[in-house]
Formats: sequence, C-alpha cells, structure tokens
Amino acid sequence: MTFVGRSLGSAEEAAGPSAPHPRLPPAEPSGRQALTTLTLVSKTMTLSSISLIRDLQELALQISAVPQHADALRAAFQGQSIAHAFITHLDANRHVCAMAATVANIKAQVVPQDGLGATVESVSELVLRAQRRIVLTELDALRDIASEPSTRGRLTALAFSPFEQLEDWIGHVGHEVNGIAQWWIDYRGQLDERAEYRAALRKAHAAMRYMAERSKATPFLLDAMVRTDWPALQAPCSRISVALTIPIDVDPDMPIVVVVPRSSEVAAGGPS
Repeated sequence: MTFVGRSLGSAEEAAGPSAPHPRLPPAEPSGRQALTTLTLVSKTMTLSSISLIRDLQELALQISAVPQHADALRAAFQGQSIAHAFITHLDANRHVCAMAATVANIKAQVVPQDGLGATVESVSELVLRAQRRIVLTELDALRDIASEPSTRGRLTALAFSPFEQLEDWIGHVGHEVNGIAQWWIDYRGQLDERAEYRAALRKAHAAMRYMAERSKATPFLLDAMVRTDWPALQAPCSRISVALTIPIDVDPDMPIVVVVPRSSEVAAGGPS
C-alpha cells in the first residue's frame, strides 16, 4: 500500500483556477528596466495585516507538521493493521485539507488586489505575494505618520541612517519588495523556464528575510519595534518584520505530503 497525499505545491489546485496574468516590465533590482507602474491599491480595499499574518503563521505550522504525518503513514503502511493504516491515512488527508483551506484564505486576501495578476503558480509564490501585500499596506500607515507635521520632532530621534528621513526609508523598502517580486514574475507561466522560476522564488524568500534582519533598512525597523511609547509607529513596523521573517519556503514543484516506498518495498512489490 502506498500513499501520496494531495499536493499543495500549486496554490491553484488548492484555491481554484485563475485567469492569465499580465507580465510586468523588469525592475531595477534585477538589473533591468526600473519598475515604475507596479502599485498596490491597499487603500481601495482594506487589508487586515493581522489576519493575513495569522494565516501565514498557521500555514507555516501546518507545513512543519507534514514530516510527522509522512512518518506516521510510512510506519502504518509497513504494519499489519489495515484499520490503523486507514485511520492514519484519514488523519493525513485532514491535515492536507486544512492546509488547502489556509492557502485558499491567503489567496482570497492577497490575489484580487495585489496588482500581480490572478495567476498563482505555487504556494511559494503566494507566500511572497502575501508578504509583499502586508509590507506595502503597512508602508501606507507609516507614510501617514511621516506626513503629519506633529511627528517631525519625534522622528528625528530614530535610527534612519543611511536614510535622511522616514519617507526615504519607506521609498526604499517599497522599491525593494516590488523589485523582489519582479525576480520571479518574469518566469511565471513559462514551462521551459520552470527551474529559473524555482530558483527566483528561493532567492526572493532569502531576500525578504535579509531585508528584515540584515539590510540597511534593518536599523530603523528594529528601533521602531521597541518604541512602546509610540504604538502608531511600533505596530506597522512590527507587522512588517513578522511578515518578512515567517519561515515558509516551499519548493513550488514538490508535493507537501508524500510517502515514498523504500527501495526494498519497490523490489518486493510494495507492502500489502
């Protein structure tokens, strides 16, 4: 008996079919033409960053539990109890269905309004789009703070270097997340460039984490996150940091739950 669970490598399988997407012009971070038309209409449709972050954290936990289910399935199918194997199979299937529901929730919050088209080719891509959506939404909140004359004095005490003011930091982070999206979007939908698409997604996940943890944007982000006396500044910066560092990096072509028979089982015709 061999079990191969439903693949969540494709967000479209989990959340339904999508329409063709518009290809965007290359962005500056990829060394090509600067991205100037990619915008987010976050003020047209209010996004709950907190809700989306919770869904991403839930997906991360669900994905981390997959090896446990795979090991349980393998052990059950090697045993003598058909009833135990069936129950274990049902448990794994429920887990995969829960992941599919989480993916669908994330897609519903992200895809209709993120400006990157209706096509979603992988969970890995969807996570990156969700991170970008959160960051750009929170940048809008920070932009409101930067535009208030009453906050000028307080802002000068923050760690902006190498930026001169908050508007410069906002512009830099917005440009970076849009540029990172451009790395993979040029390969989306190209069957002969699937390897490049996968590599670009991996690079993008690493770049998102780097932006929060070790980039020139990090000092201000860390400073703002401890400003408990300024919740309007602390909250959006904390959400940006959390969103960028959620540990989800799924191979877009890899099924999430798979039990592969051992070589000895294959030679013997598999367990019965």
